[in-house]
Amino acid sequence: MKTEFIEIGIISEVRADRARVAIGDMVTDFLPVLALANSFARAFTPIRVGEQVIVLPIRGSLNSGVILRSVYQEVHSAPDTNEKEQICIYEDGVQISYNTVNSTLVISTPKEINIACDNANLTAQSVNVKANDTTVKSPNIKLLGNTLIQGAITTAGSGGGSGSFSINGDVNITGSITTGGNASFGGSISDSRGDLTNHTNNGLARD
Repeated sequence: MKTEFIEIGIISEVRADRARVAIGDMVTDFLPVLALANSFARAFTPIRVGEQVIVLPIRGSLNSGVILRSVYQEVHSAPDTNEKEQICIYEDGVQISYNTVNSTLVISTPKEINIACDNANLTAQSVNVKANDTTVKSPNIKLLGNTLIQGAITTAGSGGGSGSFSINGDVNITGSITTGGNASFGGSISDSRGDLTNHTNNGLARD
């Protein structure tokens, strides 16, 4: 019986997780592809026609062999050869890389990232968020620590109507307090003893 050796070929046809490989004038049967697949984890990267691979014969037969992916070629060359960085670039432009020199993980995408989980925890020395628009949707939001807001604060109730702003503690204001908003809606200032909106005391403490 003729014994066949390890060969390099090109994927010519794909069927789910199996593929046929063109090796010169020969085309193999649909062969399984070596991959991570066990009770701990399973991984799948789509097999593509034109991918250069190695076929490992089983019992001397390529048609009974398995496919070992992949071999760099001119049309699918290495995205980078930095010996300190691992990088993966997808066909739509998404890029994930990790550099061991600066210990930096970078995820770059032209569209969006979705993360779904029951609980998420982020621990960092510093966090910076830069966006044109940011939305946080939660029934309760807690800010535990000193808070600096550089900009206006607008409150709204459900459906976009008027909202409220409650503070439990002292308020120190440098500037003016203005109530109202338009001709049909006026505002007022009051304390536990009554309305202060039109109250004046020429600088004297109120009785």
